Amino acid sequence: MGSSAVLRGIAASSACLLLFATGCAKSIDHSLIPEQQPNFQENLAKGKIYTSALPIGGTPSRLGKVIGVVDAPVDDVWKVVVDYGSYKHFMPLIWESDLIGSEGNKADARLQFQIKPIPVIYWCILRYNHNPGIYHIDWQQVEGDIKNTYGSYDLAPFPDANGNRTKLTYQLYFEIGNPLLDTGADWLTETVLPAVITRIRDRVKEANPPMMELPAYARPQMVDTQKQIEDAMRDVELR
Repeated sequence: MGSSAVLRGIAASSACLLLFATGCAKSIDHSLIPEQQPNFQENLAKGKIYTSALPIGGTPSRLGKVIGVVDAPVDDVWKVVVDYGSYKHFMPLIWESDLIGSEGNKADARLQFQIKPIPVIYWCILRYNHNPGIYHIDWQQVEGDIKNTYGSYDLAPFPDANGNRTKLTYQLYFEIGNPLLDTGADWLTETVLPAVITRIRDRVKEANPPMMELPAYARPQMVDTQKQIEDAMRDVELR
């Protein structure tokens, strides 16, 4: 068997293993535009997870997106997703995670991860930009041994839940630099993205967010809050 066939087999095995590990395949809907699917809000309320992947011109990878509901208030979920040093305890693929610096509403974290069963540990430093007033986070890679990654979180109270549930939208572009893994990106939408929702759901139950301290970088900066909201809304309009 040639080396390319071996790598294809490894990539397929990786997807199968990750899908088995998440244990949520039956409650996942893979759609190009999830919000346009029938009974979208009703199914979200029942716990369904929606994923999609849009091609990015000039690259072999796609921008993945996942939407799900977490049974906790927005402020509790916010505390969990900004706890970057703890990602190693609950986020899929992450082996090590360390917060290495912050300034204002920006924070840098160093992450190490592995796509099993490939015996390679990758690393990257991500810069997270926070807009606490609208519960938005976006990030981009500033250093690392993968080609590129960026993404975002958006949190909002889920309708008709009296503020006790959160709609969580997570987006991720992930280009390792390995053509076989980057072009065969079904493992991303079918396994990793749904696992983000399920792992955050589990973490919210385990971590007791009301007792967690919100880091300074994830709090509103009183002088800049209005400008951040205006900038974030402008970014949304441009997407």
